[in-house]
Amino acid sequence: MIRSTAVVLFLVPFGFRLCAKAQQIESPKIELYGGYDYVRYNVNPRINGVPPSESFGANGITGQFAYNPDSRFGIVGELSGYSLARMGRNTTYQVSYLLGSRVSLRHHIITPFAQALFGGVWAADGVVLGPVTAFGMTAGGSMDLGYPGASQSVLCSRIP
Repeated sequence: MIRSTAVVLFLVPFGFRLCAKAQQIESPKIELYGGYDYVRYNVNPRINGVPPSESFGANGITGQFAYNPDSRFGIVGELSGYSLARMGRNTTYQVSYLLGSRVSLRHHIITPFAQALFGGVWAADGVVLGPVTAFGMTAGGSMDLGYPGASQSVLCSRIP
């Protein structure tokens, strides 16, 4: 009797663990994101006529497309555009186009992720510099919150 109780106490936690591990959390193959951005530029230029340490605010939009070949790894493309209107000067436009990878730790409700994107940035200022293209990079992470659907179960009731 003691031996069978020990076997049951040993198998129950591992049975639930194996059953839960067999239930892969479904990840979407394609994810889309669109949002509003506000960027604060702190400029320290070496250009005549522009005061040092001037700050500007720019409004813009960002769109992301992510393809997830599996539940942990994704390939991300991002396109962003910003507009900076300054008093007494022409409007400055900035467009960034970035590509990179994302690593996600998918859970039932919370999905934290980290990503690093690399690409280019195009900016046009009608007065001072004219159009310029440069290297661009973003690195960071965030968290997605979701609602587990009715078909997802948190606990598996059978023991293998």
